[in-house]
Order: sequence, then structure tokens, then C-alpha cells
Amino acid sequence: MLVLKEKLSLIVFDFDGTLVTTPWKGLCRAYQEIIEKVCKKDPRTFFKNTGEFKRWYSHDLVYNHQRIGLLPEMEEEGKGIFYEIYDPFVDIYPVIPEVLNRLGENYQLAILTNRSRQSTVKLLGELAQKFAVIVGEEDVRGRLKPDPDGLWMILEQTGINPENALMVGDVKNDILTGQNVGAKTGFVTWGFGSLKDAKLLKPNFIFRKPEELCFNR
Repeated sequence: MLVLKEKLSLIVFDFDGTLVTTPWKGLCRAYQEIIEKVCKKDPRTFFKNTGEFKRWYSHDLVYNHQRIGLLPEMEEEGKGIFYEIYDPFVDIYPVIPEVLNRLGENYQLAILTNRSRQSTVKLLGELAQKFAVIVGEEDVRGRLKPDPDGLWMILEQTGINPENALMVGDVKNDILTGQNVGAKTGFVTWGFGSLKDAKLLKPNFIFRKPEELCFNR
């Protein structure tokens, strides 16, 4: 249990890897389908199996798209295939519903994700009601994390100052987004990122398991 010294009113979560699982098998399969059906290329040119895909994959989605030749005019078709293939593999981490219930008693909650808001709400189901604001890629028109526009949008809609907000995520771009607006930041180690990554980024908090998000005020 962490003791919260700063006064916080808002906790903003990343989605994939923070609230829900990020299964490599599903991610690999989705990219294979996009490369073959949308980019009209052989996926084996880029990676032959899930192990190779892990080494190939970057959290910079624009960079991934450039490498496979996914042009801007192809992105809508690519997104449709991605969510259709990948999302059935995704699950909410088991303890997250309880954590959100407890946090919701003291804080406003929000989500800032580089995936679509529609797909986020669909995966959350009834849990979507726990969040005051959910901002997805269609809301920021390409200005994805670490661009701070999405976080500024959440702060404006909730009426919370940056110094009273905490941005929580599992990769570098999540932490940079929070730092870019002057918010507190929390790095979680159960997603894509590791404890080594966290220490390099110097967030305000490092969370090793979801239960640690339930601050002792």
C-alpha cells in the first residue's frame, strides 16, 4: 500500500497493458492480417512468428505503419481488421474492477488511449461507466501520445489542474504525456514495460501490481 502525499483529484489511465492484457499472439496475428490484406505484402518479410514479432514491434504506431507500408488512406481498413482480430484475445486484468471501484470513491477516473474510443468502451463493458472521460485516437485526430493534447482535453473536461492529476501507464509514451503537461506520473510493470524501463523514465510512482494503485490517503 502506497501512502499518497500529493493531493490528487484525477487519475488518467492508459488502456492496453494497464487495464487490459496485451497478448502477443493476438497482436502478431492482427499485424499479419493487415500486412497481407491491406498492404498486399507477405508478412514473413517482416517476421515469421510471434517471437520475431516481439523483437520487431515498436510502441510507436506511426513507425510500425511506415515499416509495413500502411498509408494514411489505408488506415481505416487496417484499424477495422486490427480490432476484429486482436480484441477477442484481450481481457481485463482480474483485479482491475475492484481497484476501479475503490479508486472511484475518492477520485475522478479517465482513460487516454491510442486505440479507438469505441473499441475501448466495447471491451470495458459496464466498467466504462466508472470513467468520467474516455479519449481515444478519433478524438485527437492523429495527435497520439506522447502528444499532450488528449490529456489536456481530459483536464479541461474534468476541470482538474495538471498538478492534481496522475497519468498511469505501462510504456514510455504514457509517462512522457503526463510529464509534458506537468501531471504526476505512475508507471505500471505488469504491461509492456519493465522495472528497468520505469527507473529510466523517473515517474513519480512505480506500481508493481494493480492493488498498489489504491493509495492510502
